[in-house]
Amino acid sequence: GCAAIIAWIKQRFIWHRNLKEMRKRLNDLTPEEKQILRKYILGNTRTQDLLIQDGVANGLVAAKILYRSANVGSMMGGFAFNIQPWAWVYLKENPYLLED
Repeated sequence: GCAAIIAWIKQRFIWHRNLKEMRKRLNDLTPEEKQILRKYILGNTRTQDLLIQDGVANGLVAAKILYRSANVGSMMGGFAFNIQPWAWVYLKENPYLLED
């Protein structure tokens, strides 16, 4: 009973704090990161093919903004990378973050 409620409240607090930090990261994007993310929002798509060796794309994965959604791809055509749902909503609500 009580322990489960405390654990739930603690988890919600951690989730909220992490989300705040991740949103803060979207307020400090490089021009290259903005270019990639702009294609999701302007193209109204949650997926795009990016090169697996792209350091900018992998940086966005490390920041938990993107994730590789398929393990099958090609070195020339790229791999499917999806935008995280929280980042999609936040960038749709704050498109000015993607301006140069």
